[in-house]
Amino acid sequence: QATSSSGHGHAVPVLPPSSWLLRVMRAALVLRWVGLLSAAEAFAEGGAGSSGLIGSALLPALLEPFAASKDRVASVCLDMTSQSCLGEVLAEDELVANITRVCSLIREPLGDPLLVLRRALSQLGATLARFSDGTLRCCADVVAAGSGAGDGVADEEGASAAASAALALRRLSSAVARLQRFVADGKINDGHCPFKREQQTTIGGENVRKELQNFAQHASGLAAGKSRKAGKALAKLLRKVERADGSDPPGIPPVNWEMREAMFGRTLEL
Repeated sequence: QATSSSGHGHAVPVLPPSSWLLRVMRAALVLRWVGLLSAAEAFAEGGAGSSGLIGSALLPALLEPFAASKDRVASVCLDMTSQSCLGEVLAEDELVANITRVCSLIREPLGDPLLVLRRALSQLGATLARFSDGTLRCCADVVAAGSGAGDGVADEEGASAAASAALALRRLSSAVARLQRFVADGKINDGHCPFKREQQTTIGGENVRKELQNFAQHASGLAAGKSRKAGKALAKLLRKVERADGSDPPGIPPVNWEMREAMFGRTLEL
């Protein structure tokens, strides 16, 4: 092996050109393989990037927890309506951007935490309302068939699946409406519960701290194509909101929103 002399009199080995070139090529191959694996994982999660995420992963993950059974109800909706309908009614890029922004605000509030949370949930509610209304429009045939008002499903099994899908769509829409109402009424709180001895974040009196944190963690991956995990996390949050009765959480004083807005709201930028 060839050597060269350094300025301090030590022999420094010199790698042949073929040796360092081989190492560079191997490193490049490893990096490329890692990139391919990451792309494959993202595709498996819900398609490449955000393209097609609504029909392929987000919609099924959102609807299935609201169905009467574990049937894949979203496939019924998508089988009976054009895929292009969701693309026309819902702008996926805008949906991803809004939800990603909401997650960022929940994880790292820029200002008073409760005010930021309320405004973030307000934005989430508005985004989900457009999503829910658009999905109902695109799946109108399924809703009609599930209600017995249409003839789009002929066989008994198909009618049962359509009824399950229609129920899931209505429950999703109702949960979104409840979220918007609780946010508008200021039924949001955060504090330490002296009875359960734990920190709670409540919407409509229901403790959603765990679900909110999971949603903020997983839904931020929407832009990377991880839409099914995001949908599942969001569905769990909405299921909790669906069960909320709007009461104040015991042991935690209600929020004085007017005073809080006067003290911290003017400098709040979202």
